[in-house]
Amino acid sequence: MSVTLQNGLLRRKKIIVGEFNILAPTLNILVVNLMPNRLQTEKQFVAHLASQRINIRLTFAVPTAHKVKHESNLIKGHYVTLDDIWQEYFDGLIVTGAPVDQVPFESIDYWSEFQKLLFWRQSHVSESLFMFYRL
Repeated sequence: MSVTLQNGLLRRKKIIVGEFNILAPTLNILVVNLMPNRLQTEKQFVAHLASQRINIRLTFAVPTAHKVKHESNLIKGHYVTLDDIWQEYFDGLIVTGAPVDQVPFESIDYWSEFQKLLFWRQSHVSESLFMFYRL
């Protein structure tokens, strides 16, 4: 089916990847993309999700408190923050990122916001997937 990009680095104008089927259900998925190479991560998810038999609407987000190190101005212009989505509901949540188990949790700039995300998802998200990148 198709993947509709609500925002993100791949989106220039409302992009639909694949063939949109108006009769097929559409899943709204939030992707909290913490990977250093966000564009590559977006491409991988879009390519994989476009091969599914359902329409998917993706929204890309980063934690509000996170100090983005790679392409920060580009990310700020094309991603929503978690503060923007607390009142919304999603069919799915995907969280990507670097391994946080290698540093004390308290030193992660978005740790308290991440804890809030874990609690928020219980009432605002149907399914969750956490994927971490290990060097």
